Amino acid sequence: MHLSKFIIFCIFILLSSLYAFASKVDFQAICIDGKMISLSDYMQDKIGVVLVFWTTWCPSCRKNIRRLMIEEYKFKDNRIGLLFINAGEPKVTVEHFFSKKHPSYAKIILDRNLSLVRSFYIVGVPTFIFIDKDLKFIGRSFYLPSNFIKIFKK
Repeated sequence: MHLSKFIIFCIFILLSSLYAFASKVDFQAICIDGKMISLSDYMQDKIGVVLVFWTTWCPSCRKNIRRLMIEEYKFKDNRIGLLFINAGEPKVTVEHFFSKKHPSYAKIILDRNLSLVRSFYIVGVPTFIFIDKDLKFIGRSFYLPSNFIKIFKK
């Protein structure tokens, strides 16, 4: 009985995601520095973007964010945007996480009211969302594939 409910839930999430991402994806959000960011404006000179939904309390998220900060050059050199979207935590908590090292290329977005989490049907962290230069949803994953650049070069 429980397995059938889980399967129905997974199908619902999949179909909801497909429906939600059939059109262009765009949003406005507040960065950690207090400035408003629009995805469409941010994407003007990029071939795609990776949205990373994360939290500071998640060990896998912390590991991924630190690794991505080391590998920011791969994103910048390939004109792929990188947005770290924190899911619901206070600004002070996120600032403390980045107190020793702040990303040089990636933007940090605070999703305090979880509106982006709901819009992208995020059910766990970390979650990686891939969007192309036309603001079309390409895919999602719970990890960043090693060949992620190829996703945008099709």
